[in-house]
Amino acid sequence: MKKIIFSAAIAAAITTAGYLGLRTGNSNSEQISDIMMANIEALADGEIEANCTFSKVEADQEKNKLNCSGSGTLCCRFP
Repeated sequence: MKKIIFSAAIAAAITTAGYLGLRTGNSNSEQISDIMMANIEALADGEIEANCTFSKVEADQEKNKLNCSGSGTLCCRFP
């Protein structure tokens, strides 16, 4: 009888520790995600302006299509 109670107590302790570990681990994932997004945005900053060398930009919103041509200072992106 003592072995059964001891085994149940050990199983309960392991289950509780596992639950608390998962709960603690999941709370940090949002912070990591925010940090990763900030890094991605910082790396991508300035890349949009790198494609601003066109003289004619036609945007077709219905077809989600851009037609960019010529040499100038316009950016090839949707307004």
